[in-house]
Amino acid sequence: MDNNILLAQITRWNAPDSKHDPTPFIDKETKIVVLFWGRLTNRDDIGVKFGFTEKELKEICDSELIHRSYLKWGNSLTEHLYGDYSAVVYDIKKSNLLCFVDQMAVKPFYYYCDDKMFVFCSTLTLFHKLKLFHKLKLFPVNPDMEWAAKYMLHLSMDFEKTAYTDIYKLPPAYQVEVGNDILKKEKYFSFNGEYKLENVRIEDCIEQYLAHLSHIKMLHFCMRKMG
Repeated sequence: MDNNILLAQITRWNAPDSKHDPTPFIDKETKIVVLFWGRLTNRDDIGVKFGFTEKELKEICDSELIHRSYLKWGNSLTEHLYGDYSAVVYDIKKSNLLCFVDQMAVKPFYYYCDDKMFVFCSTLTLFHKLKLFHKLKLFPVNPDMEWAAKYMLHLSMDFEKTAYTDIYKLPPAYQVEVGNDILKKEKYFSFNGEYKLENVRIEDCIEQYLAHLSHIKMLHFCMRKMG
């Protein structure tokens, strides 16, 4: 993109219409770049907020919806998105990166950060198998022996640490902003545990959840097939 930043994205087709998605999404007018891996599951809700017709929404990819959401809500766009994804919004004018994952971190986001650089990817392959950064001697890629020991004892469940020292992952519902003299990580969503249901059996809740989930999957399948 410029002398200070390199962005790259591999095209992945997770739906028939994703073959036409730009990777990455680049808007020359606003000078904003969006790297997106995953899918938005509340496209209809977002479309309503922007006043899109059904036809207009169908012609807009997930990356463009994120771009429009960033223009409308700024860093608060994460409060309006639902789905399975990890994403990066690069604002060229501000020299600012906004990186975020979904509420459950279904799609991972790995990163390394020091005083000189911020490196990120959606797979540890970039750090391990390719050994790109290790060969360039930008920073060491060494195994985390404490993590490995806990893994052997089946105690490796950690939302931030990885198998490599100084390489971390974003926890669920977190975003990190990186820019000139800016490094801010914050949680944008949390479940409300104060509200409690009374006189409701857990079996009934599970049954209702599975019924709704099955219905949503069927609708999603039909829409993809028709589209």
